[in-house]
Amino acid sequence: MNNSGTKLSKLDRFLLFEDVSKALPDIRITALDRLWSNHNHILLYVTKTDFGPSFFKLYNPWLYMEGFDDLIKSEWINLDGNINGNNLKCHEKFRSLKPKIKQWIANAKATDITQKHEALSNISKY
Repeated sequence: MNNSGTKLSKLDRFLLFEDVSKALPDIRITALDRLWSNHNHILLYVTKTDFGPSFFKLYNPWLYMEGFDDLIKSEWINLDGNINGNNLKCHEKFRSLKPKIKQWIANAKATDITQKHEALSNISKY
């Protein structure tokens, strides 16, 4: 840019496919200051992103909970079969497994809380 900020040199431009601008409507472009170079660096970024549903997460403490291994083994075997004549891919199995793990964890936490309350009530009797 010149001193008035109106003229761009050829190094301060870039090409962008229309498909990219359609796929990323929140795309932003910023020309950075000339600090270490004789041209402006151009920063291309997206301000808002949606990566879809959350990923499958496995927390280490779950591996030590009693019955977790049995749940995974039994559910994985159930998912091993074909559904509508199609083999399930690994990510589809994880997607099907996720709500079952959530339900099992919720039940395990509820059971744990109940056991803690029973233990506290037994202690308070003495």
